[in-house]
Amino acid sequence: MLVFLFGPVAHSYAFEFKGFADVSYNKSTEDGADQGAFALGAVDFYLAQQLDDRTDVLVEFVIESDETGEFVVDLERLQLGYIFSDAFKLRAGRFHTILGYWNTAFHHGAELQTSATRPAFLEFEDDGGILPVHMVGLWGTGSFKSSPAVVNYGVMAGNGSKLQDGALNPNNISDDSDDKAIAFRVTVEPTQIDGLGIGLSGSFATVSGYTGSSETLRIKQNIYELDVTYFANNVEVLAEYYIFKNEDDLGTSGSFSSSAYYVQAGYAIMDKYIPYARYENVSIDDDGDPFFTATGTVDSTQTALGLRYNLSLLSSLKAEMRFVDRDGADNHNEYTLQWACTF
Repeated sequence: MLVFLFGPVAHSYAFEFKGFADVSYNKSTEDGADQGAFALGAVDFYLAQQLDDRTDVLVEFVIESDETGEFVVDLERLQLGYIFSDAFKLRAGRFHTILGYWNTAFHHGAELQTSATRPAFLEFEDDGGILPVHMVGLWGTGSFKSSPAVVNYGVMAGNGSKLQDGALNPNNISDDSDDKAIAFRVTVEPTQIDGLGIGLSGSFATVSGYTGSSETLRIKQNIYELDVTYFANNVEVLAEYYIFKNEDDLGTSGSFSSSAYYVQAGYAIMDKYIPYARYENVSIDDDGDPFFTATGTVDSTQTALGLRYNLSLLSSLKAEMRFVDRDGADNHNEYTLQWACTF
């Protein structure tokens, strides 16, 4: 327990410092990468503190290895919140963008998710992801309860992402466009069907691409997403479908439409064992979407089969194999053994 004092002792605040960690063994049959290796996952720390009846703060930072194996510290979330009512809460800071279910539910702790890995196209920006999964700005949320359903909503406005040498960057302290990026999400949970959730989300932004300091790309990007989840009767089902509408705003190549989706299902046995399977697909516009050309994204499919064993409420072992088919590359298999925990 950490205690921080502000002013007189009578006004001191105390909070718990919580976190996640995981260690994995990975092996691949891909040419040039077929040697197995142990890997430290991100060590994720977060704290949340109620400052008064209406104001709170959440901080999350991660210690992880970069491409050279050196450890770096990334501030993943910093959000200040003010509660006006159940129908509206306003936050300011850096958040996970409210696109889809996975990005808003599982954050950075591997223990939170059943599987050892995320769907590949939902990876974080610095891990090769293709979605703007972080945003810096303002976020309004609320919920409404009625007899037919519980409805939750969220709207974000903030800095748009940029592409720097082929990698997405969420622009923590600047923006490349006068128009702010906008994101929204609405979820409906019917009261008559326990465990069912239906979500609709979207993102609208201008994404500039740079090679060094030169702007080489500017894309007006609209992303639309639909998700369905079900968690009841020992069954879990997650499915998300994304449509990317990218318009070349710097050149003359026109407009493009690409898509990505995944479906994952699992079944809990004796609350200890959860076998699961996942299928994911990325389909790029045949005319050559310049956004995905810049990120190096190609048509691909991936099938994952795995088993999670819950050692306790706070720790699990996972074994997962993935069959990867990527356009322009040899098909290969990937294997992961993982021990994850929360503390």
